Formats: sequence, structure tokens, C-alpha cells
Amino acid sequence: MPGGYQRTGINKLRRSRTKCGVSALALAIILSVSNVAEAVETVIVDRVFLYFTSPETGGVASPQYISERQLAVFARLEAMADGVTLEGSVPTPAKYVQVAADRCVARRILAALLSSLPPGVRPVDEALSVRRVADEAVVALADRVGGAEVVRAVVQSEGLGAGEFADMLATYAKALLYVDSRAKPLRTVPELELRDAFVRRANPFRGQGLNFDHARARLYAWVVSERMRASELEFLQTARGRIKLSRRTDADEDARTDGRRQ
Repeated sequence: MPGGYQRTGINKLRRSRTKCGVSALALAIILSVSNVAEAVETVIVDRVFLYFTSPETGGVASPQYISERQLAVFARLEAMADGVTLEGSVPTPAKYVQVAADRCVARRILAALLSSLPPGVRPVDEALSVRRVADEAVVALADRVGGAEVVRAVVQSEGLGAGEFADMLATYAKALLYVDSRAKPLRTVPELELRDAFVRRANPFRGQGLNFDHARARLYAWVVSERMRASELEFLQTARGRIKLSRRTDADEDARTDGRRQ
């Protein structure tokens, strides 16, 4: 971490939390990659990896696009969370690309469902709730893959922009809030369940020398994220029949380029 972040920089991150809508940890990752990502984005035009429509997101009038960079970051983090070692330019195994795509689609739809709720049903202070859930999400993500430095390196290596990373966090947070309010209480975790997860379940905190009280906040974030991961795939199974999904191929890109030339 650059020397300027040690004191005044961290204070600035904390003061910026309300404006940016993400935690100090998330913002530190965003800021650390923003300059590199902006430099890359001036040269590379990101391509669409897949696009889909669903009634929940507005149907054919509002297609949803997922870029190659977004999916590359997501898939790589999925694989690393599963213990797969990916160094340098080693390609991400196809099964993790598929899982990442599924989760991206599910989160977009669930987030749209939250936005479609009437004011009296949505969270009282939605912006604050989104920030809190994004805070918890980035903590859980860092613990799942081995630390904030790992997340930072993956985001930077794929050239993902700062805004794109923040949008990914916000979409996840909105999706989780919808499930939490309309389907199952993901964010209500009894003390007994937390203790059981710490002692009996495989978790990122084993072998770190942490006792339960020291790990409690991070453990809570991890348990909530595990619940959400299960809920995403459960939702997708019930929604597949309503989703029209296409993958952009090289042939699609060539045809689009030829059309622009004519």
C-alpha cells in the first residue's frame, strides 16, 4: 500500500464511504486498479461475452449485457475460491466460467426485482442497506480467495474499471437484499449457527489462530455470502425457462465489424 494511504489516505477512504457506497476495503481495491484500468480501457474496447433478456429485467426492450472483463474477473475469483491455483495467464477452467455466468445472470435479475418493488416494500434506507451489504460482500470475497491483495491483483490483471467493480458490488448487494426481504432471511444469523459454522464447517478462518470473538464479524459476512451463493443458483433453476440467453461469438463480432465498414 502506498505510503500516502497509511494515515491521511485511509481517513479519506473512510470519509468517502457515503459518497461512493462501498467500504474502505472495497474502495482501496477500486482506487488501486483505477489508474491501470483506465489506461487499459483507452486501448481495449471490451467485448460482450453474453447477453440475456428476462421479464424481470424488462424483456426484449432491455437486454442485459455481461462483458468479457466482468466475467473474467468473476470466473477467476470463483476458481480461486475453490482452491484452484491460477498464475499468470493460465486460463480459467470452463466450469468456473459457466458458474460465474450463471451467478451474474441471477444477480442481475434479482437486483432488478428489488428495483421493481413499490416504495413501501423496499428497504427503508435502501442506499445505506446496499452500502452495508457491499461492505460485507467484499470482506467475504477477500477471505474466500486469500485476502484483499488477491482480489486487487485479479481485478487489475483483467483491466476491470473502478466503476465496473463498484457496480458489481452494488448489483450483488441489491440481489441479496431482494432475497433477504422477499424469499428467505439471509442476513439474520443466530449466534448458535455462527458458532457451529466456526467450529464444524470448513471456513477461511481455520488455522489463522483466531478465536470466535475475533472472527465473528468476518465469519458473519462469510456465512451470509454462503447463503446467498446457494440462493442464487436455486433462483436460477426456477427462472431458466423465462431467460433468453445468447453468447457473443467471434463470428458475431466479425459480422458487426463488417456491418460498420459497409
